[in-house]
Amino acid sequence: MYVEKKGVFVVLVVLAIILSISGFLIWTNSVTISGITGAATGDLHLQATTISECMNISAEGDYILDTDLTNTTTCFTFGTGNVTIDCDGHVVTYGTSTTEGGNGFSDTIGYGNITLMNCHIVEGASYQSFKRGIYINGGENITLINNNITTLTSISHGMDLRSITNLNLTNNTIYTSSDGNAIALYNCLNGTLQNNSLFSPYYFSLYVQGTSREYYNHSIDTNNFAEGRSIAYNFSLENQTVYQDIDLSDTFGEVICGFCINVTYDNVTFGSDGLHLLNVSHSRVFIALSFLLTARE
Repeated sequence: MYVEKKGVFVVLVVLAIILSISGFLIWTNSVTISGITGAATGDLHLQATTISECMNISAEGDYILDTDLTNTTTCFTFGTGNVTIDCDGHVVTYGTSTTEGGNGFSDTIGYGNITLMNCHIVEGASYQSFKRGIYINGGENITLINNNITTLTSISHGMDLRSITNLNLTNNTIYTSSDGNAIALYNCLNGTLQNNSLFSPYYFSLYVQGTSREYYNHSIDTNNFAEGRSIAYNFSLENQTVYQDIDLSDTFGEVICGFCINVTYDNVTFGSDGLHLLNVSHSRVFIALSFLLTARE
């Protein structure tokens, strides 16, 4: 009898230990980064370095803003890669000077492995030009998630991204007020754009430029929007009629054909951002009534 009770006691103790461990494991696996869609599991807020002013990021690691920030020129520059910045919904206002330019976030070296998320980035004054919300030139593995950007001046792109390999742009909302692109990709490789809402009433919402075919090979589906309607992005089409005898003005906000050869658009009405032909050769466009054609190489 004693042995039997002892066995039961041992079983109960072991069971209690297992349940305690399981409960701990369940708790640790359930911690997520608040307000970040599709983010990896983990508690960035507990691990990150708090930022309370505009600065040069010179050390690798995770950072989180704890207040709104304002700067006369550029708010954040990168002096290293392997950095994650979570603005946690705070506003970063840049370029308030009437005599100087600036960017919200700027990496001119191309360090790579940079993530920016949950930032509300605003150009602070309608002066000067080339004042970008996010400007990154070079590097690889750039992730920009859940950001809201507003620019005001000429050629002030929301995101000006150049010579980057492996690019993830997800759930960003961008407004430009002059002849700037919401997103401009120059010589970038392997870009993925998902669920971005772009508003550029005076220019192309999405602009892609490259010197060869691979710079147009991006994953850009119709869950990206220009002026509230889907973006139709076609890459490397050849010898075909893409659209014929159709009104697309209520379907697509912007229609793009990148590095296409001998394509035809016949009697088509396009939406607000029109048809955008990028590095296209031997192609024909036949204009319909109320048709808006805007093309730049």
